[in-house]
Amino acid sequence: MTNLQIRDSLVKWVPVPQLADIFAEWIVEYRIKVVVTRSRKTKRATYMPPQRGAGHKITINHDLNPYGFVVTFIHEMAHLITWNEYQNQVRPHGKEWKDNFKKLITPYLNHDYFPPDILTQLVNYMNNPAASSCSDAGLMKVLDRYNDDDDGMEYLEDLPLHTEFALKDGRVFKKLNKLRKYYQCEERKSKSMYRISPVARVKRL
Repeated sequence: MTNLQIRDSLVKWVPVPQLADIFAEWIVEYRIKVVVTRSRKTKRATYMPPQRGAGHKITINHDLNPYGFVVTFIHEMAHLITWNEYQNQVRPHGKEWKDNFKKLITPYLNHDYFPPDILTQLVNYMNNPAASSCSDAGLMKVLDRYNDDDDGMEYLEDLPLHTEFALKDGRVFKKLNKLRKYYQCEERKSKSMYRISPVARVKRL
Protein backbone atom coordinates (compact mmCIF):
# COMPACT_ATOMS: atom_id res chain seq x y z
CA MET A 1 0.00 0.00 0.00
CA THR A 2 1.10 3.55 -0.67
CA ASN A 3 1.38 6.30 1.92
CA LEU A 4 -1.86 7.80 0.66
CA GLN A 5 -3.74 4.49 0.84
CA ILE A 6 -2.53 3.85 4.38
CA ARG A 7 -3.38 7.41 5.37
CA ASP A 8 -6.91 7.05 3.99
CA SER A 9 -7.43 3.80 5.90
CA LEU A 10 -6.33 5.46 9.17
CA VAL A 11 -8.42 8.62 8.99
CA LYS A 12 -11.50 7.05 10.59
CA TRP A 13 -9.49 5.87 13.61
CA VAL A 14 -7.89 9.19 14.63
CA PRO A 15 -9.35 12.53 15.79
CA VAL A 16 -7.59 14.73 13.18
CA PRO A 17 -6.31 13.89 9.67
CA GLN A 18 -2.79 15.14 10.47
CA LEU A 19 -2.31 12.15 12.78
CA ALA A 20 -3.27 9.78 9.96
CA ASP A 21 -0.50 11.38 7.86
CA ILE A 22 2.04 10.96 10.67
CA PHE A 23 1.09 7.36 11.46
CA ALA A 24 1.16 6.45 7.75
CA GLU A 25 4.72 7.79 7.50
CA TRP A 26 5.75 5.65 10.49
CA ILE A 27 4.08 2.56 9.04
CA VAL A 28 5.87 2.96 5.69
CA GLU A 29 9.24 3.94 7.20
CA TYR A 30 9.36 1.00 9.61
CA ARG A 31 7.44 -1.43 7.36
CA ILE A 32 4.82 -2.20 9.97
CA LYS A 33 1.90 -4.56 9.49
CA VAL A 34 -1.03 -3.05 11.41
CA VAL A 35 -4.00 -5.27 12.23
CA VAL A 36 -7.18 -3.82 13.74
CA THR A 37 -8.63 -6.70 15.71
CA ARG A 38 -11.57 -7.66 17.89
CA SER A 39 -11.91 -6.33 21.42
CA ARG A 40 -9.69 -8.15 23.90
CA LYS A 41 -10.38 -8.17 27.64
CA THR A 42 -6.80 -7.96 28.90
CA LYS A 43 -5.08 -5.75 26.34
CA ARG A 44 -5.74 -2.90 23.96
CA ALA A 45 -2.89 -3.63 21.56
CA THR A 46 0.29 -5.66 21.04
CA TYR A 47 3.65 -5.16 19.38
CA MET A 48 5.47 -8.12 17.82
CA PRO A 49 9.07 -7.72 16.60
CA PRO A 50 10.31 -9.13 13.28
CA GLN A 51 10.52 -12.90 13.17
CA ARG A 52 10.64 -15.69 10.58
CA GLY A 53 11.07 -13.23 7.75
CA ALA A 54 8.11 -11.06 8.75
CA GLY A 55 8.47 -7.42 9.72
CA HIS A 56 7.15 -5.43 12.69
CA LYS A 57 3.51 -6.06 13.59
CA ILE A 58 1.08 -4.03 15.72
CA THR A 59 -2.41 -5.27 16.57
CA ILE A 60 -4.89 -2.79 18.04
CA ASN A 61 -8.46 -3.25 19.26
CA HIS A 62 -11.20 -2.02 16.94
CA ASP A 63 -13.37 -0.49 19.68
CA LEU A 64 -10.99 2.23 20.90
CA ASN A 65 -12.25 5.77 20.49
CA PRO A 66 -10.00 8.04 18.37
CA TYR A 67 -8.06 9.47 21.34
CA GLY A 68 -7.57 6.01 22.83
CA PHE A 69 -6.38 4.77 19.44
CA VAL A 70 -3.77 7.53 19.22
CA VAL A 71 -2.36 6.99 22.72
CA THR A 72 -2.32 3.21 22.27
CA PHE A 73 -0.70 3.28 18.82
CA ILE A 74 2.06 5.59 20.06
CA HIS A 75 2.55 3.25 23.05
CA GLU A 76 3.19 0.36 20.65
CA MET A 77 5.41 2.49 18.41
CA ALA A 78 7.59 3.16 21.45
CA HIS A 79 7.99 -0.62 21.80
CA LEU A 80 9.04 -0.84 18.16
CA ILE A 81 11.63 1.92 18.46
CA THR A 82 12.98 0.42 21.68
CA TRP A 83 13.27 -3.02 20.06
CA ASN A 84 15.15 -1.52 17.11
CA GLU A 85 17.61 0.08 19.50
CA TYR A 86 18.06 -2.68 22.10
CA GLN A 87 16.24 -5.83 20.91
CA ASN A 88 15.66 -7.93 24.04
CA GLN A 89 18.41 -6.39 26.13
CA VAL A 90 16.17 -4.06 28.17
CA ARG A 91 12.97 -4.43 30.15
CA PRO A 92 9.78 -4.06 28.05
CA HIS A 93 8.60 -0.98 29.96
CA GLY A 94 11.87 0.24 31.39
CA LYS A 95 13.54 3.63 31.12
CA GLU A 96 14.33 3.14 27.43
CA TRP A 97 10.69 2.52 26.51
CA LYS A 98 9.50 5.42 28.68
CA ASP A 99 11.99 7.78 27.05
CA ASN A 100 10.85 6.73 23.58
CA PHE A 101 7.17 7.04 24.48
CA LYS A 102 7.73 10.57 25.76
CA LYS A 103 9.74 11.49 22.67
CA LEU A 104 7.04 10.21 20.31
CA ILE A 105 4.00 11.72 22.00
CA THR A 106 5.37 15.08 23.22
CA PRO A 107 5.01 16.87 19.83
CA TYR A 108 1.25 16.17 19.96
CA LEU A 109 0.57 17.28 23.53
CA ASN A 110 -1.39 20.35 22.53
CA HIS A 111 -4.98 21.38 21.82
CA ASP A 112 -4.64 20.66 18.10
CA TYR A 113 -4.75 16.94 18.88
CA PHE A 114 -6.40 16.44 22.30
CA PRO A 115 -9.23 18.11 24.22
CA PRO A 116 -8.30 19.88 27.48
CA ASP A 117 -9.31 17.08 29.88
CA ILE A 118 -7.31 14.40 28.05
CA LEU A 119 -4.39 16.77 27.56
CA THR A 120 -4.22 17.55 31.29
CA GLN A 121 -4.29 13.85 32.18
CA LEU A 122 -1.67 13.00 29.54
CA VAL A 123 0.70 15.64 30.88
CA ASN A 124 0.32 14.12 34.38
CA TYR A 125 0.78 10.63 32.93
CA MET A 126 4.01 11.71 31.23
CA ASN A 127 5.71 12.15 34.61
CA ASN A 128 5.98 8.36 34.76
CA PRO A 129 4.23 6.45 31.97
CA ALA A 130 2.70 3.20 33.18
CA ALA A 131 3.40 -0.14 31.55
CA SER A 132 -0.04 0.16 29.98
CA SER A 133 -2.34 3.09 29.59
CA CYS A 134 -4.98 0.77 31.02
CA SER A 135 -3.13 0.70 34.34
CA ASP A 136 -3.42 4.46 34.79
CA ALA A 137 -6.93 4.95 36.18
CA GLY A 138 -7.07 8.68 35.58
CA LEU A 139 -6.01 8.43 31.95
CA MET A 140 -8.26 5.46 31.27
CA LYS A 141 -11.31 7.20 32.69
CA VAL A 142 -10.80 10.44 30.81
CA LEU A 143 -10.28 8.54 27.54
CA ASP A 144 -13.48 6.57 28.16
CA ARG A 145 -15.50 9.79 28.31
CA TYR A 146 -15.22 9.86 24.53
CA ASN A 147 -16.67 6.40 23.90
CA ASP A 148 -19.86 6.40 21.84
CA ASP A 149 -21.71 3.79 23.84
CA ASP A 150 -23.08 3.95 27.38
CA ASP A 151 -23.02 0.28 28.33
CA GLY A 152 -24.08 0.71 31.94
CA MET A 153 -20.79 -0.74 33.17
CA GLU A 154 -18.78 0.68 36.09
CA TYR A 155 -15.10 0.70 37.02
CA LEU A 156 -14.15 -1.98 39.51
CA GLU A 157 -12.38 0.57 41.73
CA ASP A 158 -15.65 2.48 42.18
CA LEU A 159 -17.47 -0.51 43.70
CA PRO A 160 -17.48 -1.01 47.50
CA LEU A 161 -15.47 -3.94 48.85
CA HIS A 162 -17.35 -7.28 48.93
CA THR A 163 -19.61 -6.21 46.06
CA GLU A 164 -20.41 -8.91 43.52
CA PHE A 165 -19.96 -8.05 39.87
CA ALA A 166 -19.89 -9.67 36.44
CA LEU A 167 -17.32 -9.30 33.69
CA LYS A 168 -18.36 -9.01 30.05
CA ASP A 169 -17.74 -12.75 29.60
CA GLY A 170 -20.39 -13.52 32.23
CA ARG A 171 -18.14 -14.68 35.05
CA VAL A 172 -19.19 -13.46 38.49
CA PHE A 173 -16.73 -12.27 41.16
CA LYS A 174 -16.66 -10.68 44.58
CA LYS A 175 -14.38 -7.69 45.07
CA LEU A 176 -12.02 -8.29 48.00
CA ASN A 177 -8.90 -6.43 49.13
CA LYS A 178 -6.75 -3.94 47.25
CA LEU A 179 -3.31 -5.13 46.18
CA ARG A 180 -0.56 -2.81 44.97
CA LYS A 181 -1.95 -2.32 41.46
CA TYR A 182 -4.95 -4.64 41.31
CA TYR A 183 -7.90 -5.86 43.33
CA GLN A 184 -8.01 -9.41 44.58
CA CYS A 185 -11.34 -10.90 43.55
CA GLU A 186 -12.94 -14.28 44.17
CA GLU A 187 -14.76 -16.02 41.34
CA ARG A 188 -18.14 -17.21 42.60
CA LYS A 189 -18.20 -20.56 40.76
CA SER A 190 -14.66 -21.83 41.30
CA LYS A 191 -13.77 -19.87 44.47
CA SER A 192 -10.46 -19.15 42.75
CA MET A 193 -8.69 -15.83 43.37
CA TYR A 194 -7.92 -13.44 40.52
CA ARG A 195 -6.17 -10.09 40.23
CA ILE A 196 -8.31 -7.65 38.29
CA SER A 197 -7.44 -4.15 37.13
CA PRO A 198 -9.06 -1.30 39.07
CA VAL A 199 -10.26 0.19 35.78
CA ALA A 200 -11.85 -3.04 34.52
CA ARG A 201 -15.38 -2.31 33.29
CA VAL A 202 -17.80 -4.49 35.27
CA LYS A 203 -21.54 -4.86 35.91
CA ARG A 204 -22.56 -4.45 39.53
CA LEU A 205 -24.88 -7.24 40.78
